[in-house]
Amino acid sequence: MAGQQQVPIAAISCTRTGPPPTPVAPDSEVLGAIDGAYRLSNGQKLGLASLDERVVADFGRWHQIPLVAVGPARFESRDGLVRLRYESDERVDRIIVSYPADRRGRYVNVC
Repeated sequence: MAGQQQVPIAAISCTRTGPPPTPVAPDSEVLGAIDGAYRLSNGQKLGLASLDERVVADFGRWHQIPLVAVGPARFESRDGLVRLRYESDERVDRIIVSYPADRRGRYVNVC
């Protein structure tokens, strides 16, 4: 087929390489501190809501990802693709989040 180009596609596995995260009791102060709407450093929006020691990460457009606590201030999706960490010191509170994204930084459901 003249004029066509083949482009390799990187595969993303939706299967965890290890067991699912073992839920732990999150710090109740952390749960209260992270509730809210955020603008991420890549310009995207993220909503976080806590309920019953769980957190839901809302990336918008029907992408609500339940997260479980895997540490007092760390949360992870069941497949391990979305991770969230809360850090706090005397001057600033930070939320660090990693997730599968497209080139514009929008959440992408890879599974």
